[in-house]
Amino acid sequence: MKQIIQNFKSGVLSIEDVPQPTLRPQGVLVRNHYSLISLGTEGSTIKTAQRNILGKALERPDLVRKVINIANRDGLMTAFQITKRNLETSLPLGYSCAGTVIDVGSDISDIKIGDRLACGGGGYANHAEVVYVPRNLCVKLPDKVDFRQAAFVTIGAIAIQGVRHANVSLGEVIAVIGQGLIGLLTNQILHAAGCRVIGIDLDPRKIEIARLFDIDDVILRNDPNLFGRINLLTNGIGVDKVIITAATRSSDPVILAGDILRKGGRVVSVGKVGMNIPRETYVYKELQFLTSMSYGPGRYDPNYEEYGIDYPISYVRWTENRNMEAFVDFLKKGSIRVEPLITHEFPIEQATQAYEIINDGGQKGNTPVGILLKYNSEKMVVPSRIAINEKISRDPLSHKVRLGIIGAGNFASNVLIPILARSNRIDFRAITTAQGLNALSIGKKYQFGYCAESVEQIFSDSKIDAVMIFTRHDTHSSLVSSALEAGKFVYVEKPLAVNSQYLDQVVAAYDSKQGNGRVMVGFNRRFSSFMPKIKGFFSNRSQQMVITYLVNAGFQPRNKWIHDPIEGGGRIVGEVCHFVDVMQYITGANPVSVWSHTIAGNNREDIINVDNATLSISFSDGSIGTIIYASNGDKSFPKERIEVFCDSSIAVLDDFRSLKLIRDGRVKKISGKFGQDKGFENEMEAFINTAIDNNPVPVCFESYILTTKVTFGALESQKNGNLIKIYT
Repeated sequence: MKQIIQNFKSGVLSIEDVPQPTLRPQGVLVRNHYSLISLGTEGSTIKTAQRNILGKALERPDLVRKVINIANRDGLMTAFQITKRNLETSLPLGYSCAGTVIDVGSDISDIKIGDRLACGGGGYANHAEVVYVPRNLCVKLPDKVDFRQAAFVTIGAIAIQGVRHANVSLGEVIAVIGQGLIGLLTNQILHAAGCRVIGIDLDPRKIEIARLFDIDDVILRNDPNLFGRINLLTNGIGVDKVIITAATRSSDPVILAGDILRKGGRVVSVGKVGMNIPRETYVYKELQFLTSMSYGPGRYDPNYEEYGIDYPISYVRWTENRNMEAFVDFLKKGSIRVEPLITHEFPIEQATQAYEIINDGGQKGNTPVGILLKYNSEKMVVPSRIAINEKISRDPLSHKVRLGIIGAGNFASNVLIPILARSNRIDFRAITTAQGLNALSIGKKYQFGYCAESVEQIFSDSKIDAVMIFTRHDTHSSLVSSALEAGKFVYVEKPLAVNSQYLDQVVAAYDSKQGNGRVMVGFNRRFSSFMPKIKGFFSNRSQQMVITYLVNAGFQPRNKWIHDPIEGGGRIVGEVCHFVDVMQYITGANPVSVWSHTIAGNNREDIINVDNATLSISFSDGSIGTIIYASNGDKSFPKERIEVFCDSSIAVLDDFRSLKLIRDGRVKKISGKFGQDKGFENEMEAFINTAIDNNPVPVCFESYILTTKVTFGALESQKNGNLIKIYT
């Protein structure tokens, strides 16, 4: 399918053939008929991407702060590599569209194939022939509303939310500063609500467009009689409310708002403007200043947007989805007219011309306001793989791993795939991801053979020897099982499964191969160069070990997907498995029991009880280990510290950067050659060796099962307070 993308490093816009997005249970696939270009948001994104590196930094200081934090925590080289890879990312554009449903997720009961929808949401309602949209980001269309009108739904919802924040009432005089698309829709919404409306803008061309609608007055910002005209309309009182829909770094809209408001008035900022508020004016008049959050409540909440968990209407009357519905209702009744706002329309194949108009500000023709992209709705978008570099010889005797990759989030794309790319023994055959654009971007960068439209294409490809799975946690078990059934060597990021039922599924698939199944789980720490040194230090031990593993994990907000019991499994299952595996490696023994306890008594947003826990593990050789997992510490403190006590000796590993081996009063210090060494390079080397030479997997499958069961047992122990048996 075709999609508009922009390279964030070069700023180049292009129309690419991209794999169709994957259908997920909580949403629908929509074949677009129209999508709307946002001159403000997309124009800003385009200009930022076209700047040099310094310009990008000045434009996005929030991203600069993130880079500084990474450098402080993980070193300058890591920060540089992550920044470089992020700059090379291709960005999808667009967040407002309308089309027809072509497939429905398993959790959706009120939408069917063939339904007509209006859709919103950055990263979802893109300029693409087919989009995946979660349930709460789409609304059904009545017969009286066509796709051209409905494509304005996101902008309309933003305008409606700004009006709601203004809390307007019948007969009030409202000034709207900024007569772009949002401002022009805001004018009409206010008029429909029984308000008197004054539109203000710097651009004479936008003033003329605003005059096409039934509002009380439209005034140029530099009109010398601006205040006189407002006084005339308000009988010298001043306007009741001001809604700012302009986009500028200047604080002039905020200053002007204070000057034209009556005492006790209210300002609502919808647009991104300078916010140097003149204190004397605002204090003297007792003015209120509010900001409006995009489409409404639910925005930026993954539970609402991604998982479809609605807010109760008795508590939250107007969510972003209900604002979208309200806008569609305005269109149905004719209270809002968008046809006069449509200044340009292009087929998707000519989309770059639309962005040229945005860049020149309409100097070469009509002033751009509403720019629509049209899609050939009669054309059947058939899922198919996208060839990238299939001309490369894919010889099965070349002693290379012919690799298929499923999923490629930040960790995989920033850490593991670059490591694999440095090897001359990897043949990147195929890649597929939930968002086809991500697959295309990575596929082009590392010269994969093709982008697959589905995991089934990868499993059925006889030219693929090994599969690497980097998807979210809940899919791991089913994908591993399918890969085993297809006869592939499987590497899967941790955890192996998120619950006992899913784990049993993997075990059954593995057992069905009767010893021919091969699975490797991404427990990288045991491959660190420090690990053999610790094990060798205690190689002749005559005693059981006592191990403590301190983890300064850092806080993750409740709305992160990792906390979802189904999709993420929680941090004990998703991360603590790493530390259990390290203890298995050091002791060389199986875990036999676990007891776990969490902090108690908190009911706050800034702390999650289960993310602050201790695990006490007993091993088959009599050794014991304690994991202290804390998310309420200071991030500047190192993340991990391992202490091993045995035979009057001690080993201390600090954050995989330095190791101390202590015996008979003497201390041997060992530092990593290249800073932190968590074993990623060695782990990938082991994976390649296993795949090419058909060697045994470096970690036995039973060890993976036991590690996973320890995390399940820890959660069970936290609930009932009992010691949980793992292995006998």
